[in-house]
Amino acid sequence: MRYRLKKLVMNNGYLVLIASAVLLVGCKKETRTSEEWRELAETRFKQLEALVATIPCSQQNEAVIERVAQYCGESYFPVTPAIKAKFNQLREAYEQASRQQWRSFNDEGGVIDCFGRNPRPIRIACENDQLLVYTVRNLPMEEAGEMATDLHTKIKQYKDTVSCAGKQQWGIEVVRNLESDELDVLPLRYGDGSGDWADIFSDYQVLVYRLWEAAGTETYPRLAKHPTGVSCVDGKPVIEYEEE
Repeated sequence: MRYRLKKLVMNNGYLVLIASAVLLVGCKKETRTSEEWRELAETRFKQLEALVATIPCSQQNEAVIERVAQYCGESYFPVTPAIKAKFNQLREAYEQASRQQWRSFNDEGGVIDCFGRNPRPIRIACENDQLLVYTVRNLPMEEAGEMATDLHTKIKQYKDTVSCAGKQQWGIEVVRNLESDELDVLPLRYGDGSGDWADIFSDYQVLVYRLWEAAGTETYPRLAKHPTGVSCVDGKPVIEYEEE
């Protein structure tokens, strides 16, 4: 009996050593460079795209918009119940690889800056026999022009009615005027309540730039004077400019 018990303890200890060695090997395999993580993330993302490409346009009414997190913003995909489970698996695998990519990139001394706001999803559509999610970046040009006009109307109303009080913090938005083809400089308050207007300004900027590109105009409008800040005068935010 003693012999068998001793032998069992020794075997258990041996198994513990083997398990520890396997764990160490597994951890070692996860030590990748940011470039290796990038390649893995791209592979997972392409798998997501390939999966979504299998949805026939006849199932458009069954599809919902799903978000996939990225370092700067999100990507949007149409997903049907038939592929939801597989989509979730691939999304988790992609997001994990993407997080590891940017974590490794930072550890290697890299610096990441995100510019602009992430466009919001508008609707699911069928294009070239494939389902996709429209945003201001890929909306058909006719719709892009209509949406830009609608947003420009909202921005003009904002310009006429925006007010200020106290020591609010303000930023500056520069947008193209569809009527005069010049640039308007507008104040945008930081903090609560400003997010919706920031989204409107951002969407509008993308749309008018696409329209400008489509028109084939050689030069984009430029500001004559550089804005430096915003001051509150008689309840209205006033743009300040650098002195000439």
